[in-house]
Amino acid sequence: MSSAPSSQRWSLLIASAALGLAAGVGGAWYQIHTERAQAAAAQVPAAPATPPATSAGAIPDLGSQAELGALLHGHDGTVLIDVHAQWCQPCAVLAPRLVSLAQNQPRIAIRGVDAGVSSGLATQLAVDTLPTLIHYEHGVEVDRRSGAPTLSELTAWLTAAPVAPAPH
Repeated sequence: MSSAPSSQRWSLLIASAALGLAAGVGGAWYQIHTERAQAAAAQVPAAPATPPATSAGAIPDLGSQAELGALLHGHDGTVLIDVHAQWCQPCAVLAPRLVSLAQNQPRIAIRGVDAGVSSGLATQLAVDTLPTLIHYEHGVEVDRRSGAPTLSELTAWLTAAPVAPAPH
């Protein structure tokens, strides 16, 4: 079979596979592997229903524009909004860094917006990349960035001298 051209080898392989499936070999293989997969899944404990750290209570999520407005007008200082989603891997990387930042910098109000739950708020914030961090000073947006910066990068970014408000 090795001396046959490549297309002929593929044809023979496909024909052999089809004959095996027709004879019930494939069906038996499928059944055995499906049963094994189901048994393995039954032995694995279900993942806890807790969302990532940014929405698990350590960093509370905002659910509406009214909540965001109240935060911005009620907090005289630095506010950081983390727009994230549960399915977003960089968001999951960023989450524990934000928890550490909140513990190390208690004067900074950090809140999340789950774009999967509050998509309208994420749209109002003009977010098109996750995660997006929006930096406010005294109720005015001064900067934003996307991605998952390190804790030291976050601290430097937020504690640097305030810059002019971001255009929007």
